[in-house]
Amino acid sequence: MAVIQHGYATAEKHVSVEPDKYVEAELVLNAGKLRIYGVETEDGPPVKTDYFAAHQEIIDKMGRTSRRQVGYFNLHDTARTFVLPSGEYIAEIRHGQARAEQRVTVEAGNEVEAKLLLQAGNYTSMP
Repeated sequence: MAVIQHGYATAEKHVSVEPDKYVEAELVLNAGKLRIYGVETEDGPPVKTDYFAAHQEIIDKMGRTSRRQVGYFNLHDTARTFVLPSGEYIAEIRHGQARAEQRVTVEAGNEVEAKLLLQAGNYTSMP
């Protein structure tokens, strides 16, 4: 079995190997990139935050919808890029008490950007 992983995308293929023979195997990841970042206001700069995540919605046999977290980063940065299998995802970002999410489609070989509007600001108490 040949297995390859890049980011959160994986591919595997059954391969026969004979003694003293060189074998090549081509595996297709069918993956794309999802870049997530957040802004406090529509025209504001990207904010440094601690939580970036990608989720997929799962519908069970009873028709109930739940979410499966596919990947996350908890590094303090302004943006994070995920390598994911092509498909439908929900991009999420948290900044302090603010949280935003957006549905996105990741296509193989492409990069999609999710700019999430946090609609947040800073509060300063005056004496």
